[in-house]
Amino acid sequence: MPQKQKLKSWSDLKQAGNERFKTGQYGEATTLYSQAIKELDKSRVMVAGIVPLYPLSSLEKTAFLSTIRTFLSDLVLLNGTPSDKDKKKGQALKDEGNALVKKGEHKKAIEKYTQSLKLNPTEVTTYTNRALCYLSVKQYKDTVRDCDEALMIDGSNVKALYRRAQARKELKDVKACVQDLNSLLKVEPKNTAALKLLQEVQKK
Repeated sequence: MPQKQKLKSWSDLKQAGNERFKTGQYGEATTLYSQAIKELDKSRVMVAGIVPLYPLSSLEKTAFLSTIRTFLSDLVLLNGTPSDKDKKKGQALKDEGNALVKKGEHKKAIEKYTQSLKLNPTEVTTYTNRALCYLSVKQYKDTVRDCDEALMIDGSNVKALYRRAQARKELKDVKACVQDLNSLLKVEPKNTAALKLLQEVQKK
């Protein structure tokens, strides 16, 4: 099946990256890892965009959830399951990032969150925190990407939906912005920030 071929492609790219890394060819390793992630991103983005677009019947919902589980399994295959040691290191780096955010040092915080995610790529709040930083430095496409990642793990994450909506507003993607806000309001109907932003974009 095509899905199995893609998995093999991700695996091959990751393995090639591992071999380069072991021999100190870090530049080539990074390129190969990036290619592997891009292959997976094609599917992630496709799935991440399904939820707000269509009301699902019970059968469609079952099929969709099955697809989500498949992609989450693919993520584990690509990135590996983080060890307890990596999780602790990742949390420490995340805490450092949080401290930098409080000081308004968003670019430095992005670096800490990025290091944290390399150790534990399954931590939703690290993605949403980094997304906030990307918003602050006006890197809106990166904001959307991080929110996509967070929503792949937690499809109803309010912060991810709101920050992606904010970024999409800045990217002039009003339709997608409204879809995110409507999805958020299904989770939190009285979310004042979302209601305010929805009014703003609908006036334009």
